[in-house]
Amino acid sequence: LPLPKVISAIDLVDGNLTSSVSIDTSKVTTNILGTYPVTYSISDLSNNVSTVIRYIVVIDTLKPVLTLNGASPDTIEVYTSYKDQGVTINDVYYTASQLTGNLSVVSTVDTALLGTYKVTYSLKDPSGNSAVSVSRTVVVVDKINPTIILVGPKVDSVAVFTRYTDPGVTISDNYDHNITAVVTGTFYSNFPGGKNPNVTGTTYTIVYTATDQSGNKASVSRIVKVQDRIAPVITLK
Repeated sequence: LPLPKVISAIDLVDGNLTSSVSIDTSKVTTNILGTYPVTYSISDLSNNVSTVIRYIVVIDTLKPVLTLNGASPDTIEVYTSYKDQGVTINDVYYTASQLTGNLSVVSTVDTALLGTYKVTYSLKDPSGNSAVSVSRTVVVVDKINPTIILVGPKVDSVAVFTRYTDPGVTISDNYDHNITAVVTGTFYSNFPGGKNPNVTGTTYTIVYTATDQSGNKASVSRIVKVQDRIAPVITLK
């Protein structure tokens, strides 16, 4: 323990006794916060004793250090529970278990809404030293494809020169609730709107594709055959 030097110890008879001052630092414990006495003593040749006490205050002025555990940014599927991986606490004096109760965690994460959120950690130790706050970015995402199911048969047919009534599809999604299918395929490219299918003997396809706002896609296809279902008419002469 470095201590300031004794300025002087002067005796009326013995003169300058500065070099003979006894310093007792035995009660100072530098690894425990507190106030400790340091005793300075001197006795002259006549055994007259003089004592002064200096008080040493052992303090902690160093900030704790917070380190994120796990990834940042972190990603979580919408509608699932989020468990943050927390932080590691380091301090020159206090143990992590002593400081855990002082840890403040503020989270804006909403697992029911797509978006980017923050989890912020702050800490002040019992000596009043505040750690530099750390934050984790959490992104709530939707990576699940919609479900698209054909209404009606997978293989269908329509009479030649008759407009085709498309049964369509049903669409469901874990997050989006208003998804409309995009309809493509060779049937509608040959017969726009399903009107006047005038070529028989060929198999056509209708492709239904559902895309949610996160870009997840699902598709199903229907086969449509154009048929001549009316027999010829025979008239006798």
